[in-house]
Amino acid sequence: MKYLITYLIIVISGVAFAEGDSLLIHAEVQLKQKLDALRNPANTDEQKDQLNLAFKAELEKTFQLKGVFDYPFSKLTSLGSIKSSDEVVRIFNWNVEHEDYSQSYFCYIMLRNPRNNTVEVTELIDNSAQLEERPEQILTADNWYGALYYTIIPKEKSGKTYYTLLGWDGNSLSSNVKIIDVLYFSGSKPKLGYNFFKTEEGIKKRIFFEYKEQAIMSLKYDKARNMIIFDHLSPETPALKGFYSYYVPDLSYDAFEFDKNYWEYRSDIIGINKEDDKKMTIYTINKKTGETEAKQVKRVWIDPSDATTGDGKHVAVMPGDEQKIPVDNIDQPKQPKKHGKIKPGSILKKGQ
Repeated sequence: MKYLITYLIIVISGVAFAEGDSLLIHAEVQLKQKLDALRNPANTDEQKDQLNLAFKAELEKTFQLKGVFDYPFSKLTSLGSIKSSDEVVRIFNWNVEHEDYSQSYFCYIMLRNPRNNTVEVTELIDNSAQLEERPEQILTADNWYGALYYTIIPKEKSGKTYYTLLGWDGNSLSSNVKIIDVLYFSGSKPKLGYNFFKTEEGIKKRIFFEYKEQAIMSLKYDKARNMIIFDHLSPETPALKGFYSYYVPDLSYDAFEFDKNYWEYRSDIIGINKEDDKKMTIYTINKKTGETEAKQVKRVWIDPSDATTGDGKHVAVMPGDEQKIPVDNIDQPKQPKKHGKIKPGSILKKGQ
């Protein structure tokens, strides 16, 4: 069962807006009123269509205002807005869920010309009902495979910038889809799909991942590693191979790494969290003075199942191996401490 997506503002400009930007402030108030009316769960499909048209008309009026490219629109919490790091592209994106739980998607792409600071806006028209299930061709603004985009990654190739998009589609009652697509411009006209992905099956214009409705699939960009990292999906049982509504993450990870002008597929990569550079304070006794001293150290996790030898190194001890390490070289246990309960979900939070 699909639920209305609360699509948060992902990128908020750091530009400070003076009180003189009253037109944009007023426009945001009007947009919020219309968007809140659209999101009323009691609306019928016919009411949603009319309210969505009113919201689109108000948004198109707002696009005419000076400074709209950088204005955060932080009050429109169910409207997606992402901006490219090169400050050239901004995408406004939202969905409307129907009574049968199908989704319609709406999108406007803003293209800023850095030379004269002019902005051109193009609407993408969701035509997914008329497209094949996994379109492989280049798509135009009036022939779009609808989705909600949450990440935009600029990459240059042969002097031209291509914007890799990560997105989500509530495909059906039994499965969701995540997508990696490529946005680029011919003049000022947006196009989607580009031979950017080297896979085991050959070069692809876009990538689809279909998975079980109840599952959570992670698809994220790791800037530090220059990789798009994602859960590897497998059928719940071998007999369900090819039935993607029964595919779930299998606790392994794959990736696309940007190398030599392509996103190249890498299998079985090691997914790691960023190193925690925060420090913690510990208290020790100075052997010379006998005084307690505070010391700043990095947060380091030590496996409690490992034994410590006299040289400070950790040696894994397997059942039956206790006699292999001299007792003198093992830290003697102190009185057991009481531990609080671990809060559910405190170890790792799965993401988009």
